[in-house]
Amino acid sequence: MTAAPTSPPLRARGQSLARPAALGLLALAALALASTLGASPASAAERSREDVRRSLIAWLESDEFRVERKSLEGLGAEVNKLLVDIAGDPGQEATTRQRAVGALAVFPSTRSRQFLAGVVFERSFIGTPLGTLLRREALRSLARAFRESAVHTLASVRDDPNPQIREACARALGDTGSDTALVELDAWLPNEPQLFVRVAIDEAIDAIRRNRSR
Repeated sequence: MTAAPTSPPLRARGQSLARPAALGLLALAALALASTLGASPASAAERSREDVRRSLIAWLESDEFRVERKSLEGLGAEVNKLLVDIAGDPGQEATTRQRAVGALAVFPSTRSRQFLAGVVFERSFIGTPLGTLLRREALRSLARAFRESAVHTLASVRDDPNPQIREACARALGDTGSDTALVELDAWLPNEPQLFVRVAIDEAIDAIRRNRSR
């Protein structure tokens, strides 16, 4: 049996994520709105979207960031689309993209589901530190956003060659709270070679069973 691999936390561009705390979503949204006053309708709409995008990035990068739909919705109706845009933008810092992927868990939609599944199965992400970071987050977001209906997609990753992805897959199956996920986890457990992945499977099974007994 092999122990869980340890790896240093992935640093984004520029060494550290230490940044001044964001002003808060309401203040950021107010600044975005104020910047559009006096502009033509077309240019105001375009500028407003870009201002909201910048405000959302500032929030994703702040120490105050939390995945809360109510707070994120304060930035407007475009937040779902903008999260997908930011998560898929290679020009953004790794942790900013990871947080955008995580935030999609509270915005279930056809768009977010397709994007998250695309991240999980993106070939260029396989075997890279950034890819592992984003794929793990996408698995958890799929589970939290889509529950039972995500089980088939999640279970298809349990044979991934990367044990860190398998560990995230196990925890994601547990996040669904689904009876179908429980069947998948029970079948997987005796065949998993990595100790830390088996621990994740065990914990996911326990979590589902505890929820069922309530």
